[in-house]
Amino acid sequence: MKKRYRLIIMSVACAASLLLTAFFVLYRQADASIERLIDQKLEQIMDTSHDNNGSTNAPPTAFYSNPYDYTQNSAPFSHILKLGHAALPILQDKLSASEENGLKQYIIAIAIENIAQVKLKPTSSANWDTGKQFLKEWRQHLQHIPQHVAAVVNSKAHQEQQTTQLIQLGLPTVPFILDQLKLGHKEVLPAIQQLISSSKLETDPSTFSMEWLAANQANYEELRQLVLSAAQKQEQIERK
Repeated sequence: MKKRYRLIIMSVACAASLLLTAFFVLYRQADASIERLIDQKLEQIMDTSHDNNGSTNAPPTAFYSNPYDYTQNSAPFSHILKLGHAALPILQDKLSASEENGLKQYIIAIAIENIAQVKLKPTSSANWDTGKQFLKEWRQHLQHIPQHVAAVVNSKAHQEQQTTQLIQLGLPTVPFILDQLKLGHKEVLPAIQQLISSSKLETDPSTFSMEWLAANQANYEELRQLVLSAAQKQEQIERK
């Protein structure tokens, strides 16, 4: 009987291990597929850009007077945005790993802002003018999200004001707002509905009911890791 019990436990453990391995393989394949698509679309955008020397690593001001002109009515850029929040870690890693700091990096920064529904320029004390400057501001924004969400929820502000403040923090707040919702703070529901409806290009935020949010919470956990990794990165920088 004990031998059979041990065999059952070993079989269950092996099955669980295989399922976990399969999950990570599929996860990596999905990431690789998204990254390939992002690379393809970025190259298509860059194919439309040039300066007198044919360089694509010149400062953004060497091209159109407004770098955002490269993203206006751009089908490749729209394709990147439609990838949604799953593209955020990949775009951030590309910006971080790049040794260049030109137009391509600026366009990546614009994509991150659009997907994350965050506008750092109006709120940054140091206005960013390059992709690398944006990356610094972006990481600082991410690392403070948990504290900012808690501060807004625990404030005495009216619900409309709280909703506005939470929405301004952007899509990466979703898992942290969901935490507050689970704690009984139902007043945060309009904010999270608006953020998710905007990310899915839905016109009716009420589509995303509490039942839908509960069933789909796991889909947004990647955003939590994005926020927490930014805080860890800042700690590493401060130790140096």
